[in-house]
Amino acid sequence: MATTAPHQRIVAERGAAAGRITGMNHIQLVVRDIDVSTRFYRDVLGFKVIRTQGEYSPPMPPGGEHAWCVPRNYFFQLPNGTFLSLIQVDGASSADQSVWTPSFWPGVANPPSRPQKLDHMAFDVPGRADLEWFQEHLRASGVVVSEIVERLEKPRFVKSIYFYDPDGIPLEIATWDWDDPAWEGHDATEWLMDEEPVPALRG
Repeated sequence: MATTAPHQRIVAERGAAAGRITGMNHIQLVVRDIDVSTRFYRDVLGFKVIRTQGEYSPPMPPGGEHAWCVPRNYFFQLPNGTFLSLIQVDGASSADQSVWTPSFWPGVANPPSRPQKLDHMAFDVPGRADLEWFQEHLRASGVVVSEIVERLEKPRFVKSIYFYDPDGIPLEIATWDWDDPAWEGHDATEWLMDEEPVPALRG
């Protein structure tokens, strides 16, 4: 029987809000050309366009000095009900590469010059065969994509491929691949690897 190490005895949930948020409603990304991005997220990744908004001026807060205009805002839906929102910002800079293991993404891995609030997004697929399909599909669509990162060592984790969207935003497609027999005997406490957990996780 596995024993729980002291650093694995954490407070995983606390407070009245625990369990009340059931998932991600939407993620909003800044893009430079929403036409190019629509072709990528709809045609290459297969997301469904469900809302489009043209040019509009957001309401100004009290005391605001300058009105501004958002050219377009489009919403896409994933099959599990999650939404992705793209907002076009003319002149927006290209995204920096991921802080999280930059070598996973194709191309030259340099230290990030300006870490961003959004590091990367990982989309889910059911199994490894789906990763293989998307890897081939992305390459056929002219997208440079990594080899499959298996993560076969213990503790088990997701299998992934890595690539960039047209604005240089780092993306990942991942699978838990729960049907893989290698998950047999998995102990979730193995994921609690920080031997000096932050104070919030201590009893």
